Amino acid sequence: MEKILYNLNYRISTAIIGQFGAGKTSLLKYLESFTPNAYYVSSSGPKQLLIQILKKAEISYKSGELISDLEAKAKRIKGLVLFIDDADKLSKPSRRILQELTNANIILASEKLLAIDCEVLKLEGFNDSELKDYLKSFMLTKEMHDKVYHFIKNYSDSSPLSVKKAVELYSKALDSGQVFSLFSFTSKKVELLTVASFIAIGYLLMSLRYFFYSQKDFLTGYALSTTAYLLFFLFRRRK
Repeated sequence: MEKILYNLNYRISTAIIGQFGAGKTSLLKYLESFTPNAYYVSSSGPKQLLIQILKKAEISYKSGELISDLEAKAKRIKGLVLFIDDADKLSKPSRRILQELTNANIILASEKLLAIDCEVLKLEGFNDSELKDYLKSFMLTKEMHDKVYHFIKNYSDSSPLSVKKAVELYSKALDSGQVFSLFSFTSKKVELLTVASFIAIGYLLMSLRYFFYSQKDFLTGYALSTTAYLLFFLFRRRK
């Protein structure tokens, strides 16, 4: 994350490489939220790509304008920052246009390496030492630190976004008392729902995430899968 922020500050174009569901889209939208003159655009043909940029920059254009005219307008935008999602699906003409937008700092998200002149950063998880250090920054209790640590090590990719989401879920569970009071009930044989029912709910959540992924709502899909993993982990710990 520090390297990405450094590249943004010094206008170094960057390609973020990671597997499907690794959090690339969420990361781009998060960066866009506080970066001046920044626009999140999805991959598309060259004309559609330029129109997305001009629309977000609130620059007028005509539907019949040539690509060269649209490109000339985009090149006049000062301090332009582009967050391009699904960059591996960009056509060759679209990639050429991005290369020629010398006024733009371009941050790409892709599942594979691209033939575009930019620095490559892989979206990878923390190693064991980095994970423990990162968890310390959340100022968790020892019990919660241990639970989150074991959950991440067993069920997550250990990326910064995964860790943050796991901490948020545990925090909400502790604040509401619902998850842990539920397990205190079941441990006393008061069966609100059977273990099998909760496992079924977990698998249902895992299935639903693919619907949200298909709608490009990756944040909701990711939250559903993380919640499912949390259910599996908590029941495993109670065995």
